[in-house]
Amino acid sequence: MPEPLSVAVFICLECICLEWQPHAGGHVKCWERFAEAASHYPDRVDLTVYFLGAKRQT
Repeated sequence: MPEPLSVAVFICLECICLEWQPHAGGHVKCWERFAEAASHYPDRVDLTVYFLGAKRQT
């Protein structure tokens, strides 16, 4: 079986960086949904999404 496709995404728009927060919308939520979908297929895709935030967390 081939290795899963590995993708890393850093969420930031030009000079205005998008910080993850519970009430974030649009761009942030879209990538969260992609990550959620990818988590159901760990043998096919390895998607890591990085958001800016006030503290380090996973």
